[in-house]
Amino acid sequence: MNSVARENRNLILMNPIVTLRAALLCAIANVKSISTLRRLSIEGPSLTDADLASLASVTQLEKLSFESLDLADARLPQLHAFSFLKSINFVLCPKGYPLEIQSQTSSL
Repeated sequence: MNSVARENRNLILMNPIVTLRAALLCAIANVKSISTLRRLSIEGPSLTDADLASLASVTQLEKLSFESLDLADARLPQLHAFSFLKSINFVLCPKGYPLEIQSQTSSL
């Protein structure tokens, strides 16, 4: 177990509110360590800007899909960090993202 996973496990045991954050940080660290991973789908409502930056460092990915990611205008520039991807999808069920957001993400 690496030091990040050990630290996150300890946080989970100490505080249930921290459980989701710690589990997510541990998951991103683990995903990054899988050098053969090419596709990833992740549910995004709880992703922070720091999580997005961390995910952008998983450069072995070719395809990434976000479900329910909050795509406020201020957050869109951060998505340029994913320009190495062959494909990126944004899924918002049941009503979908507004047309203006769709047009801005299609140019990534």
